[in-house]
Amino acid sequence: MDMDLDIYYDFVEDCLKGSKYYKKYKYKDKKNKEKLEENSVIEKLIFYKNAKGKYDPDSASEKLQNVYKEKWNSVKSQWFMNEKMKENSNEKICSDTMTSVQVIINRAMKLYDEKTEEKKIKELYGKWGKNQEYSYKVFNVVYNEKEGGKDIIEKLFKDTDITRLLEMYHTIGNYCPVPCYFNAARSGTSAMHDFWDLTLMKIREYYTECDGSEISIAKILGGLLHNSGNIITCKAWLDYFGKGEYGWENFIKENYLEDYIDGDREVKPFWEGHSWKDSLPNDLDTLKDGVNEIVDRIEKRGNRILGKTEEEDKPSDTNVSKD
Repeated sequence: MDMDLDIYYDFVEDCLKGSKYYKKYKYKDKKNKEKLEENSVIEKLIFYKNAKGKYDPDSASEKLQNVYKEKWNSVKSQWFMNEKMKENSNEKICSDTMTSVQVIINRAMKLYDEKTEEKKIKELYGKWGKNQEYSYKVFNVVYNEKEGGKDIIEKLFKDTDITRLLEMYHTIGNYCPVPCYFNAARSGTSAMHDFWDLTLMKIREYYTECDGSEISIAKILGGLLHNSGNIITCKAWLDYFGKGEYGWENFIKENYLEDYIDGDREVKPFWEGHSWKDSLPNDLDTLKDGVNEIVDRIEKRGNRILGKTEEEDKPSDTNVSKD
């Protein structure tokens, strides 16, 4: 394992090595709280988004690929995990940033405007179209171009702990190797389902409720992938870990997801009431609670992946059948 890697390492840095942006992007040293970073986490988000995928660790980080090859050794060579979908391919392992930050930012701006009695973000933005939605463009324009916008956004991010999530967004605890055509499909329209607890709820449904018929498979995995993506590769991935409760237990263990489930092996939602049908928080307090839960799980999972915890989570029933 790379000696420089810890749970706070931002894989965007790896994508920037050798470029003129590298020194400007580097995060503050977590071991030295007095050291100042050259750019704030918000400015780093803007840099990353404006690059339009050029420095996306899912596709461009060699270090992330090396972690996958070491920590997911058994599944890495499977045909459904590689870009060209060939057994034992040397192509990159398909990757997914597990929980989105942009959908949370969009929701925070909307909830802020619904609550505030002061200047609203959409008023600062200017002409608001009939079907206009809160988006990165709205955030970027208000933050960079509108008087008072920077102060509003910074306070909103601080009050909801979004700044904390921005620090952890591109760290190892928020990445997972996935089958090809899975990443964007499972996020859904406007990334409204781009939360890993929701993804796991559907995956558990497949393991525990699917009867193996084409209709059942299409209903559950088609729902997970919003009737896009590739059900064949998704099914092959899930089946690789086994069937039924055994498959679910193995999937959790092999993907370092123990902190996402409770003692009954059910998925713990990021906030109370979070579900496939109710995917977004309804107020800023709930959003803040969700953000902190997401960050806590990213940190814990990062430690699991890097072997920084001695805890061994075992299935509640060690006699679960593989069949």
